Amino acid sequence: MKTLRKLALSLIGITIILSTLLYMGCEGDDDNVGDYFKDNPFQHTDRDSVANINDYDNSSTNIPPAPTPLSISPSSSAATPGRRIGVQAIGGTSPYSWSVGISAHGSIAPQSNSKYAVYTHTAAATDINNVIVTDSAGAVAIANIN
Repeated sequence: MKTLRKLALSLIGITIILSTLLYMGCEGDDDNVGDYFKDNPFQHTDRDSVANINDYDNSSTNIPPAPTPLSISPSSSAATPGRRIGVQAIGGTSPYSWSVGISAHGSIAPQSNSKYAVYTHTAAATDINNVIVTDSAGAVAIANIN
């Protein structure tokens, strides 16, 4: 029991000595931390002081503007055999790829600028079809030919 008591007292004594040395070591350091904070004071802007989110300058973050949603103009058109319909991709991200829902009912011919295409209806007037455009980001828009 005496050995256990001596061990406990020794551990307490060592803990006190180490704590004192660590505390005193911090007081005696001359690392010029205070000078750093004098030369570089903390600065902040309250959220309430920003009147308009549009006042925020994000030019350094290089965030591209969000593309407008992809659509096709016209969004629908009447179908008659042999009729050619000019279509245009609106919004989205170029380049675009064009296709048709049912190739037996019509064909699509993209123009040199992938934003435009010409649909030719080859089926009967009662046969419906879809013109489909997909942009480079994977967005899809569909126009109805009926």
